[in-house]
Amino acid sequence: MHYPRTPRAFSLIELLVAIAIIALLIAILLPALGAARDAARTMACLSNVRSVAQAQAGYSDTHRGWYPHWSAWHHFGGDGTGGDQEGLGWTELLSDQIETTEVYRCPSRPEAEGRFSYFIAANYTFTRFRAQFTSVRDSFIAFPSAFVMGGDCNFPGLYIRPYGAQDPQTLQPDCDMDDATQPVVFFGSAEVNGVQYEELVPHNGRSNIFFFDGHAAGFDQYEPSKMTWHASKMRPWTQPE
Repeated sequence: MHYPRTPRAFSLIELLVAIAIIALLIAILLPALGAARDAARTMACLSNVRSVAQAQAGYSDTHRGWYPHWSAWHHFGGDGTGGDQEGLGWTELLSDQIETTEVYRCPSRPEAEGRFSYFIAANYTFTRFRAQFTSVRDSFIAFPSAFVMGGDCNFPGLYIRPYGAQDPQTLQPDCDMDDATQPVVFFGSAEVNGVQYEELVPHNGRSNIFFFDGHAAGFDQYEPSKMTWHASKMRPWTQPE
C-alpha cells in the first residue's frame, strides 16, 4: 500500500537563510531604487526650469523684449499686507504663461520648505540700476548661451525653517526669489542673521540652471567658461562689475 507523501516543511535554518537572502537583496536594491528616484526628481526639476525659461521668453515676446522684473518679498496672490511687498513677484507676472505654481517647486526639495524653489537673474540689473522692479531686455545680453536667467535657488535665507533660516510663523515663502543682493548658487555656505547655514543644494549637490537662450543644464560647480551674471562680460557672482 502506498501512502501519500507528506510535504516536507522548511527547517528553521532554511527559513532563516531565505530571510537573510531576501534582506540582502533588499539592501542591494534599495540604493538603486533611491538613486532612480533621485534621478527622476532631478529630471522633473530640469523640466520645470525649462518651462520657466519658455514662460519668460513668452512674456518677453509680449512686452517688447523685456523680461519679468524682480523686486522684493512677495506672497503669491498677496494683497500687499502681512509681509507681502507692493506689486507683483516675477512668478505672478508669469501667471498667463504658467497655470500652476507646482512648476516653481523643485521636486527634490521637501514640500514643507515652500512652494517656490527657483530664482531669476537680478544681479546685473541691481548692479546697473540700483533699483527694484527692474529687468533685462534681449538687447542687453551679449552672451545669450552663458547669461544665467535662473534656476535652483540654494540660499537658505530665502526658505522657511527647518530647512532654511526664515521663521514660518512670521513670514511666508517668497515667490520672487532672485540673486540681487545674495548668492543663490555655488557658494557652499552663507551667513543669515549671524547664523552660518550650509547651501541648500538638491540633486546630490547638483544645480539645474537655465540660460537666456532657453537651454537648461545641471552643474555641480561654477564653470567660468559657461556662465555669467553680467550681461556683457563673463563674470562669476563673487566678482563685481
